Amino acid sequence: MRIAESASPPLACLAPHRHGSLRVARLLLDAGADPNEATAPSAGGHTPVTLAAAGGWFELLQLLVNLGADHRNRCADGRNVAELAAASGCARTAELARALLW
Repeated sequence: MRIAESASPPLACLAPHRHGSLRVARLLLDAGADPNEATAPSAGGHTPVTLAAAGGWFELLQLLVNLGADHRNRCADGRNVAELAAASGCARTAELARALLW
């Protein structure tokens, strides 16, 4: 059974949990979670990558991309990872997100 086949994407649940999320993300991905599965449009249509960018979580964004997440994903309102990361206020995450789009 793949975890990603659940009704709500398990990686998306990491958004509110800044501490320890790298370890949990790695466990979920190793167990088969889909790093590109989006939340429902009513919940913003975010993928784990867009949530990491929006949260300014450099390490999580880097981990997700290194493990196969598509950095070209956009959230439901059309913003890309660079726009979301810039809005997060974390310069390091914004720099990584911009570099990913080049």
